[in-house]
Amino acid sequence: EGGPAALAGIAMGDVLVTLDGHPVTSPEALHSILDPSSVGKQLTAAILRGGALQQVTIAISERPVKNAA
Repeated sequence: EGGPAALAGIAMGDVLVTLDGHPVTSPEALHSILDPSSVGKQLTAAILRGGALQQVTIAISERPVKNAA
């Protein structure tokens, strides 16, 4: 909620296919695309929604820091 994906219109159930032209086949692949130099950039993503491929633009921001409980 309120993160870069949500602001770009990516919804629960959407499948991220590519980001910045790179295939996203796993969480590790996504993390390798989103290195620290990506912050502040706008990247194009291809998503699969309801069987249809769509393109969205995502403004990349810093990952939130999780607080240890």
